[in-house]
Amino acid sequence: MNCMFKSIYIMVSDEKLYWSDSYMNTISYIGLDGNNRGELTHDPRADIMHIAVYGSHLYYTAVNRQ
Repeated sequence: MNCMFKSIYIMVSDEKLYWSDSYMNTISYIGLDGNNRGELTHDPRADIMHIAVYGSHLYYTAVNRQ
């Protein structure tokens, strides 16, 4: 499996770890206990780089997006 992790964010209040993968163009998450892994978003034409959380919103930057 090819991966290119660019950013990791730990949301302690939700007990989740979020990460961006610029190879797969996804933002994924997993519970801090190792359960409940999922994909939050997939943007096939982006090169997702960094993620940030502000309040209840998750933001990301991508090379191919304005």
